[in-house]
Amino acid sequence: MTKKRYIPPNSEDGQRQRFHWLLRQKPKAYPATPRSNKNGLLKPIRRS
Repeated sequence: MTKKRYIPPNSEDGQRQRFHWLLRQKPKAYPATPRSNKNGLLKPIRRS
């Protein structure tokens, strides 16, 4: 899916429209980190 690019007209109405458009955007559920970061996770210490 391509990223939406919204450039409103430079007017009072355009500013308000852009504000609502930004409000409608859903925030990311989690930050954009590389998925192969499993080694960085803390593992429980195994005791023998």
